Amino acid sequence: MGTSLTGLTPATTYDALIKVGDNGPLSATAKYLSDGLGNDSVLALSTARVGIGTASPDLTLHLYSAAAALSYFESTNANGAYVIWRNSGTSIGDVGSQLGISGTGSASNFMIASRSGDLILGSSSAERMRITSAGDVGIGTSNPQGKLHVSSTGDTYFVMTGGATPLSYSFLVDANDLRLFTGVGASEKLRVTSSYLRMASGTGGIQFNGDTAAANALDDYEEGTWTMGVSFGGGATGVTYGNNTGKYTKIGRQVTVTGYMNLTSKGSSTGNAEITGLPFAQTGSIQNYSAASVYMVSVTFANQFTIIGLAGTNLALYEITEAGTASLINDTDFANNSEVLISYTYFV
Repeated sequence: MGTSLTGLTPATTYDALIKVGDNGPLSATAKYLSDGLGNDSVLALSTARVGIGTASPDLTLHLYSAAAALSYFESTNANGAYVIWRNSGTSIGDVGSQLGISGTGSASNFMIASRSGDLILGSSSAERMRITSAGDVGIGTSNPQGKLHVSSTGDTYFVMTGGATPLSYSFLVDANDLRLFTGVGASEKLRVTSSYLRMASGTGGIQFNGDTAAANALDDYEEGTWTMGVSFGGGATGVTYGNNTGKYTKIGRQVTVTGYMNLTSKGSSTGNAEITGLPFAQTGSIQNYSAASVYMVSVTFANQFTIIGLAGTNLALYEITEAGTASLINDTDFANNSEVLISYTYFV
């Protein structure tokens, strides 16, 4: 069929003819394909292997480029230009070798690389995540110090979802604090700092020993100071103090206060005497009524005295006779140098 070709050089008519690079048959040694003018192509063939860019393929298919890149472009897709590349080294396992895939076009670039046993993922030519040969994962760092190491110069959210009705939980690393939210950008529920653990208000508090009752959750702890005062008939005109600062501790609903005041003038107000300024209002329920431990100087009374709290932020002062009659202490029982020291626990 057709015209037979003889000799070593094809006629001009057959310049476009592709032939094996020498006159011998295919063998175990790969040979370049070349055109009728003797120009070698990038394709080399042997009886067992194919080389592109190399006449010494190591495997069944061996791709090599001096520019360390193999490109693929899909013209019907604006984002379809892709490059597979490798840097120095004669095989992928060499130290310093790198294999990557990157995309170009309007979509963000990406790459996957293997370097010194590490797997690296990045975008826009910047490393984003690394899995080391030891199995450690670094995000924002090329030197992870644990199984998962996330590094960021700004706020970093970790988002998790789950449950039959998915609810998003997010952790935010903010400066040196770790903060927990229900949903990204939602209200803060929990904060862990280098000094303390803080629950946000409205979170229900902390439950112990598997307890699920809302009433048994510890929802508050607070320490502070309060200003201890005295009033007569609800007024404190002209009352002055040498000292009148107290301290308090609040654990859940329970408040314990200590306080001391000494008057330099009892002023001009008249009526029943009350200690004022408790840091939290007492409830008016009878089961929450309580009495204070008290020490008084330059305050007159009949037989015995006590201080009780019923509701609000004031305490009432009573004198009790041996016959059991109780009456309120008033301004006439106080002097300009009266002193009162109390310790009092109540519920809010």
